Amino acid sequence: MSTQEKLLTPQELAKRWSGVVSLRTIYSWTQKPHRGPKRFSQKGDPVAYRLEDVEAFERTSLRLQLAMAKRGAQ
Repeated sequence: MSTQEKLLTPQELAKRWSGVVSLRTIYSWTQKPHRGPKRFSQKGDPVAYRLEDVEAFERTSLRLQLAMAKRGAQ
C-alpha cells in the first residue's frame, strides 16, 4: 500500500453512504465474499476499504442498485 492511499473504516463507509447502505450491511459483507467493495486489511488489522476500491464499487454495483431502486419507486 502506498502512503498516499486513503483507507475508510466501516463506520466512515456507512457515513459516506448514509441512507443507502447501513453499517449493519457493511459489517455483514465481511462474512460474505464478493459482497461490497474489496476489503483491505493486513493480518490482525481491522477491516478497512481503500477509497479507490470504494469508488470502483460505486461506479458499478452501487450505481446499478440505486438505479434499480429508483426505477421501482416510480
